[in-house]
Amino acid sequence: MPDSDEFASPRCVQILDENYLQHWEASVGSAMMPHFIDELMNTFEHSYAEQVVKIDLACQQENTEVLISLVHYVKGSLGNLGLARAAAYARQAETELRIGKFQRFSVFSAKLDYHKTQGLKALKARYD
Repeated sequence: MPDSDEFASPRCVQILDENYLQHWEASVGSAMMPHFIDELMNTFEHSYAEQVVKIDLACQQENTEVLISLVHYVKGSLGNLGLARAAAYARQAETELRIGKFQRFSVFSAKLDYHKTQGLKALKARYD
């Protein structure tokens, strides 16, 4: 059974997970954080580009099983960067896919990309 907040609009979630980023800052050090974030973002962007191609194909085919796996992977990657809103959007889609309520095949990839881009901009602004 999904948590009560599983269906909350991702727009209600902060763009960045401040607590998570503060944890990274404490571990890595404030001085190293901009370089660390750049490295993470570069790795993420390459992986995300590959995954979004697969997501697009799975959406076109309405292949729920493959899409669940891909969305789960991307959700974790977004969360690892502290992109809370984008991860929430992916979590919501994953939950809907698992319970058979997902109906956004035609727009999912574009909206996921929107939330990802918004998060990356906020992350860059924070550490520039």
